[in-house]
Amino acid sequence: MIEKFRGFVLGHTDLSSSRAVVALFTQTGGKRSGVLRLTKKQSRACLTPLTCLEFHLSGKEQAELKRMDEVDLLYHHYDKASEYTGLALLQHWASLVNYSQPGEHEDVKVFRLINHSVLSFGGSTGPQAYPLLNLYFEVWLLHFCGVLPRIRQAQAPQTPDDDHRWDEIMKLWRMLHSPLLVEIFQSRIEDLMLNRLNLGSLSASHQILGRMWEIFLARNLEPRKRLLNLFEQRCLL
Repeated sequence: MIEKFRGFVLGHTDLSSSRAVVALFTQTGGKRSGVLRLTKKQSRACLTPLTCLEFHLSGKEQAELKRMDEVDLLYHHYDKASEYTGLALLQHWASLVNYSQPGEHEDVKVFRLINHSVLSFGGSTGPQAYPLLNLYFEVWLLHFCGVLPRIRQAQAPQTPDDDHRWDEIMKLWRMLHSPLLVEIFQSRIEDLMLNRLNLGSLSASHQILGRMWEIFLARNLEPRKRLLNLFEQRCLL
């Protein structure tokens, strides 16, 4: 059985010096994983978080792990990942997608968000734009996860009767009713980047969103904490 996918690398686990289990978020199959044999053509650079690959998964239909073949590199940000803050941002986005998306659940909106955000991350974008890029990514991903509605909607997210986590999420959701959130939902990322000097401090919004993620995912987000520490150390917030 052979399936063809296009997807973004979320992470990997080494099996040996030349083989790794790679987790990816794909356009048509959601989260998938496969065993990749590393070669001169398919080097460890392919394992950089959110590198975009086209590949085949082959193996028996019921096999837990299939083999990654015919791997083609579509695009990457090795230049950004070579700088610690850029790598931390890519690792954080990959971890959020990995934690928030169920296995093999296709979500074209999430795929488009990753694609758009990663492409916006390239070019001449410098570290001073990373906090706004991250805010844009987190707000939209929370929205696609059903946690954060658009600001113009009058109705708050539905609160499950047996889930007390949502009481605190509701309080945080109301705190995020701000012009910044309106801008994120109504503007393209390119327009936000041009207007970022007029958006004010992003620190409080990052703190609120971080708490929402922790409640929603019920886990500590070490990649996010590392990223926010870097933002503060480099006076980017």
